[in-house]
Amino acid sequence: MIAKITAGNKFYGVLAYNQKKVAVGQAKVLYQSGLVNTNPTTAAQTLEALSNSRVKNPVFHASLSFAEADREKLDDKKMLLLAKEYMEQMGYKDQPMIIYRHYDTKHPHVHVVTSRVNVNTQLKIKAQMEGRRSKVITDQMEIKHGLTISDKKQLEVKDVVKNIKQAMEAGRPENVAFLNKALTKADAPVRAELAGKGLVFYKVAPDGKRTSKSFKSSLFKAYELDYKSMQKTFAQNKENRIYVRNAVRETLQGATPISMKNFTEKLRAKKIETDFRGGTKGLLGVHYIYKGHRYKGSDLERALSWNNTKKRLELPDATDYTLREQLKASMKSGEPIRMKYRNGRIHFSSNDPDLDEKLNSMHSDDALELTEKHNDYQRDSKEQLKMENKAGTKTLGGAATFISSAFGSEVDEYLRKRKKRLAEDRKLQRRI
Repeated sequence: MIAKITAGNKFYGVLAYNQKKVAVGQAKVLYQSGLVNTNPTTAAQTLEALSNSRVKNPVFHASLSFAEADREKLDDKKMLLLAKEYMEQMGYKDQPMIIYRHYDTKHPHVHVVTSRVNVNTQLKIKAQMEGRRSKVITDQMEIKHGLTISDKKQLEVKDVVKNIKQAMEAGRPENVAFLNKALTKADAPVRAELAGKGLVFYKVAPDGKRTSKSFKSSLFKAYELDYKSMQKTFAQNKENRIYVRNAVRETLQGATPISMKNFTEKLRAKKIETDFRGGTKGLLGVHYIYKGHRYKGSDLERALSWNNTKKRLELPDATDYTLREQLKASMKSGEPIRMKYRNGRIHFSSNDPDLDEKLNSMHSDDALELTEKHNDYQRDSKEQLKMENKAGTKTLGGAATFISSAFGSEVDEYLRKRKKRLAEDRKLQRRI
């Protein structure tokens, strides 16, 4: 996107030039504001009447050209949006103007005609460093709207924006140091540093050595990556982390350990989801999910690391954890656990022989209870997916995933109580 700006002292000439293009079918008027019509004589008289005679060159005429490769994406509606956005950022939002689209070259382009005199204050609209300001605006608009980059420097800028945004999303940093850690972790060739009262970005080689000059963050204001916006985001990231930290702290408080179900439900009431991770030896950790970001306990604070947190939870042993995961996997498979009564007892069968062996080896009341929970939750999950598909959402998340998580909590709670019951039975047996 390239902007060419000219100034003049007569409106009629530039208006007649554009109107002549319209008359022969090489242009069309996309927009007019503050004018009776687009007739060159009438429009010129109106603009001259609104202009302060002390301004020697009141005519503002801008040509905005785009790459031929962008032609397909630049219909009249999009061209008008881009032209109005450009004029607003240049300080001409409320000015009377005419926007023409021309078709006489391979490159899509528009012409904008307005007055450099503010119609409300009768003062000249800021024109200092006009060309430089215009270049910054068009550079930002190219990236914002996915337009073809017009120069090599802008390709570097686009790369910087991409890397910084990905690091901000993945790491949710709270300051520049944390941002650089997130960039390093992602092997991104970009770093940030404070400079004076602002922030700059620069590119680096794989060994961390600087390979480019600094890019002022003000260049990225349209993407909310300027210093002021970044400070605001850093503060919000910190606020979110502290909110999760305090919620987890509060939930773990108490004289006795809390069950996984109660722990999960209390955090869910605060809009925080829990994702427990485990292996063959049982549970190995937990992530807290809030506003789309995952936090490890140690991310919140060292006192909430998994080694400290698990001391405050009633956790399943490796056997119960494996059974829980097998039941969850079976529920997601879409096939119910089948039950048949023979030889004086109920036999259970699924698509997992190991799960079948576990269910058939435990007390029939426990196996029946777990199987009924499995089949009920599976049925609810199927119904929810049907509703989502019918509504057109077709997501694997949402309510169906919530049902799967709720089923896991139900199994955890049941197995916890079963474990206590079996322990009490063993104690009773020893007394007898």
